[in-house]
Amino acid sequence: MTFQEQLVKMGACLEAQDWVGNKSLAEAWATCEVGQWMLWLAWRSGVNNLDIHMAATDCIDAAPVHGNVFANEGLAYARQLAAGSLLRGSEGYLAVYTALRSCWRVGAYTEDGYWPADDNGSYSHDRAALDRRFCDIIRERISLKYML
Repeated sequence: MTFQEQLVKMGACLEAQDWVGNKSLAEAWATCEVGQWMLWLAWRSGVNNLDIHMAATDCIDAAPVHGNVFANEGLAYARQLAAGSLLRGSEGYLAVYTALRSCWRVGAYTEDGYWPADDNGSYSHDRAALDRRFCDIIRERISLKYML
């Protein structure tokens, strides 16, 4: 069974299935740039909830702040969600995911407010850079050997 077929069986989103294509698990894990996909796979693969929590906490700690009070409040909220994930067992993944989404929002802050949007009104370029950093952190924390 290919890794893509495994993702279909596990109920992965269509975007992740399409992105994986013919990649092996090892290749997909090494090149993924979407943190929530990686955490979802870790959760669905039965990775220890403490390891997922630690990965999320490290991502939260890596989120840029730039001295904005709203960003500081967002990070505090993300930390609370991640801490609560340890208490919720398998549902803890949802708290971790929400914590990371909070960090993406926090990552859009600067001292003068939000990063400037692109022509489409989105912050996708900056969010992508932050997500790549999160993926590197997740790879450092969660070993591929625990997957599937």
